[in-house]
Amino acid sequence: MMIWGKLVGTVLGVFSGLGIYGAIVGLVLGHFVDMYLKQKKTKSLASVFYTRPESTVLPEREIFLMSAAALTASLGSGDEEKKEHTRELVGGILKVHLSLSMKETDAVQEYARRYLETAEADLQGLVKVYKETGFSREAHIALVTALLRMEERTGVLPEKTRFILSFSKQIDIPEEEFLTLRRHFQGVSQEHYDLLGLSTEATTEEIKRTYRNLAAFFHPDGASVLTEKQKEESEEAFLAIKKAYEAIMQERSGD
Repeated sequence: MMIWGKLVGTVLGVFSGLGIYGAIVGLVLGHFVDMYLKQKKTKSLASVFYTRPESTVLPEREIFLMSAAALTASLGSGDEEKKEHTRELVGGILKVHLSLSMKETDAVQEYARRYLETAEADLQGLVKVYKETGFSREAHIALVTALLRMEERTGVLPEKTRFILSFSKQIDIPEEEFLTLRRHFQGVSQEHYDLLGLSTEATTEEIKRTYRNLAAFFHPDGASVLTEKQKEESEEAFLAIKKAYEAIMQERSGD
């Protein structure tokens, strides 16, 4: 939230010799200065991430969605072959964690696409605009949770974790609280994906298809020609695969 213009204007008004009237005039003038600076920032944001006239001043909700889309997309793959998958991930994750409507989900996917295609995108500048817009604490928590989900889905790397932690600190989320949020996403281990022979970047459809094939192969009903020991091993494998699949699908549903 931009208040420096109001503060400076009020102080100057007080010391102008006009007393309370000077303070009021300074406050009003400072308000217009703050509005000008805010417009300048949002115009810059619009020119980088969204095709609108340079004179556009973005509504706060649009700044929030645009910021969320770009920040989340920054954790995905920028490879040409994986851009579409990253865009879909952004839409799905933000829809769940930010409770987006269908229209807003389409919007964040479009913002993500524009971010991925904008090589000169100023991510730190975007973080600064996001911070200064003054969103609620609930919005901050929801966005950090979405970023952690994106990190978990696209592969946990030190640089990603550092970026999310740095962003969390900038929006006044204590490190201890950040670590508590992050532990929530460590429930589904890499072992579950390894058991299915998949990476964490596998699409939901790939996971379903692989599970169906493995479940059919190891299902106890199809083990009539096996020995008792082989049947037990087959059943154990079937249950392990089923458990891994259910854990992954529950995690991906956002429950």
